[in-house]
Amino acid sequence: MKAAIALLGLALLIGLTSAAQAAFPGRNGDIAFASDQTGDLEVYAVHPDGTGVVNLTQNPAQDYNPDYSPNGRRIVFNSDRTGNHEIWTMNANGTGLRQVTDDPAVDRYPAWSPDGRHIVFNSDRSGNFHLYVINADGGGLRQLTDSAEHEAYPDWSPRGDLIAFTKIFDLNTFETAIYTVRADGSHVRRLTPSTVNPLLQAFSPNGQRIAFGNGCFSCETNDIYVMNKNGNHLRAITNDFGHNLNPDWSPDGQKIVFDHYETVDFYPGDLYTINPDGSGTTQLYASPGDDWGANWQPLR
Repeated sequence: MKAAIALLGLALLIGLTSAAQAAFPGRNGDIAFASDQTGDLEVYAVHPDGTGVVNLTQNPAQDYNPDYSPNGRRIVFNSDRTGNHEIWTMNANGTGLRQVTDDPAVDRYPAWSPDGRHIVFNSDRSGNFHLYVINADGGGLRQLTDSAEHEAYPDWSPRGDLIAFTKIFDLNTFETAIYTVRADGSHVRRLTPSTVNPLLQAFSPNGQRIAFGNGCFSCETNDIYVMNKNGNHLRAITNDFGHNLNPDWSPDGQKIVFDHYETVDFYPGDLYTINPDGSGTTQLYASPGDDWGANWQPLR
C-alpha cells in the first residue's frame, strides 16, 4: 500500500491529473476538460448543460490541463506533442496553437494571471518541482518558489496579488498542505491544517474563497472542501459521495465543477457540478473514458 501511494502521489505530481484553476469573473461559458475517450488524452469543451462536446486538440499526443484566459478567448494547456511535456496556448476553438515553454524539464499545471499577460506553472528544471512565472509569449521566465519540498498546482487569485499552491512534503505518504505566496515570491503562508490532505485548489471568482479536493489514498471517501482565502471556515461540501478532486468555480460563483471517482484509484472520472453550499449535486458529463480537470470559461 505504501508503495502504491508513493506511485500515485508521483503520478499526481508530474501531471497525470489536472490542476484546478481560478474562475475569473464573468458570464458562464463552456467547460474545458481532459479526456481519453478516444484512446489518447485530448482537451475537450462542453456546454454547462452537458451538450455540445467538441474535441479541441485532435492530436495523437497527450493534451491536458486546460485553463481559460481571463477574457475566455485563449486556453493554456499541457502537451507532449514535441516529445516532452511543455506548455502551449490555443484559441478557445482549438486554433492558433503556440508553444510557450521549450525545456528538457517537465513543465506542468499552467494557470493564467488575471491580466492575461503571464502564466504560472510548476517545473523540475531546478531539481524539485517549484513554481515559475513566464510571459504568455514565452519570455521573461522567473522562478517563484525554492523550498526543500515539491510545489505544484498553482492558481492565481482573481486580484492578482496571491498565488495558491499545494506543497508536497513527502511523496511516500503524500502529505500535503495548501499555501499562498505573493506574486513577487514573498510572504509564503500555510492555510490548511494537518487534519486534511489537500491538493488541486481553486480561488472563487471574487477571490474570497478557495475550494480544494482531499487526496487521501487510504480513505473510504474524499470530499471537496471550501474555505475562506485565509484558511478559516473550512467545510466539506461533498459528504460520503465517493472520491472527488479538481474543483473549479463557475465565473458567476454559483456552481463548482469537479471530478468524481467511484474508487480511490481515481480512475475513471466523470464530471459533476455542485452548489457551493453542498446542495444540488448533478452529473455534468460522462464518457466511456476518463474525464477530468474541468475549467470554466469566463465570458465578458
